[in-house]
Amino acid sequence: MSFVCREACRTALTDTLPAVADFLQKLHVYKSTADVEAGSKFFTDMSSVGLEYWGTKVRDVVLKNKQPRKVFVQANTFLDEATGAVSIKQYEPSLEGIIQSWAERGV
Repeated sequence: MSFVCREACRTALTDTLPAVADFLQKLHVYKSTADVEAGSKFFTDMSSVGLEYWGTKVRDVVLKNKQPRKVFVQANTFLDEATGAVSIKQYEPSLEGIIQSWAERGV
């Protein structure tokens, strides 16, 4: 871990820790005093995010960075009866690899 990363992490902790502590303390006070109305309003106001934010900013970034769906293809083992050697065959992580893996199992 480089010095810059350590310093950035330390700065992030020193900046965010008091804010989180203050937030949790306010929630605790509302809960302890059974002030459901004020506590619910406070929590809703602090945790709500508008649809404009999700619809315009976050969604565009997520779609831009979208990764292809991961495909798990199980390898097959084969026994060479003449030599007694066991070999393993790996397949491409694609739909064709899944079909080929099932086809070569001989089940």
